[in-house]
Amino acid sequence: MTSIPRHAEMPSGTLFPFRLVTEDELAEEMSTEYTLLRAENKVTIRFKDGPLPGDQGTYATVPLPYEALVRRFLYRGNVLRTVLESKGSQTKLNDDIKESIRANLLHFFRVLEECRTLFNSAAKHQGEVKIPFFDLYMIQENFVGRHDPAAVIDWQREHPDCNLRTQNVFTLGEFVSPCIARR
Repeated sequence: MTSIPRHAEMPSGTLFPFRLVTEDELAEEMSTEYTLLRAENKVTIRFKDGPLPGDQGTYATVPLPYEALVRRFLYRGNVLRTVLESKGSQTKLNDDIKESIRANLLHFFRVLEECRTLFNSAAKHQGEVKIPFFDLYMIQENFVGRHDPAAVIDWQREHPDCNLRTQNVFTLGEFVSPCIARR
């Protein structure tokens, strides 16, 4: 049996912010749009941060098996961005909810940046690869629905027989896990 190349070391500490996140802090990241593009057998994350052709390009190359997962990941970031930027939400959302959205959006951008080199490295290998850091992010998204460490710890306490680190990221949504997803 051949070993599967693992393209990640878990970052030390957490990427989730433990302080108030300001709109100014997100302004630069919010100006860049990310999309996923598949051409032949190559999947890339494209960026666009302005109207000129030089303001766009390839952010990262993604291993083909990760295409659907990265699409979900980018979709979540786009939803958070859209809710935060919506003029109607500015009056309907209270400050705590806005702060939570900003914190999750900053976390999204940090994870995206952390995964950039991991995706590029893994995409260079033929065959099956694993990206443990990204896998765990997506598993937490599926089962816990949040990424702040307290929420993950609370979920794990409520589900002591389920180890999130042993779940198969490629079977999410197929109901093959004994773990119970978020409600």
